Amino acid sequence: TGGAAKNKIVDALTSRIERAIKNRERFRVIVILPLLPAFPGHICDAAADDLKFQLHLTYQTISRSSKSMIKRLNKALKGTALTWRDFISFYALRSHDQFPDGTPVTEQIYIHSKLMIVDDKKVIIGSANINDRSMLGDRDSEIC
Repeated sequence: TGGAAKNKIVDALTSRIERAIKNRERFRVIVILPLLPAFPGHICDAAADDLKFQLHLTYQTISRSSKSMIKRLNKALKGTALTWRDFISFYALRSHDQFPDGTPVTEQIYIHSKLMIVDDKKVIIGSANINDRSMLGDRDSEIC
């Protein structure tokens, strides 16, 4: 409903990586995102504005804005031989197969469940997304 996100999950995650960089700690984050957000229709459809806007916000958060995760990490990494890829990586999943006639086929694997393991000590698994609506605590299910 507009405005900046109220939850600070991305900021907290980036701050934790920055702390690992400063303290020369081994710390690793693996983020698996859907290749495309779950919106009806095709990305080329005239009505795909919501899908394109969601992709825009995702890219801004990860790498394309002046306050993005990667820009913050690059700043923290100045003067080291390390890169942001030593601490965080982003993936999207696809299946690959072929039809009986040998024609290759691939499809996006949509990720819905979420898993977070923190410092090998705390685990959370569930369906909540990292957005204000899901983080209210009264909509999606979690197991800790």
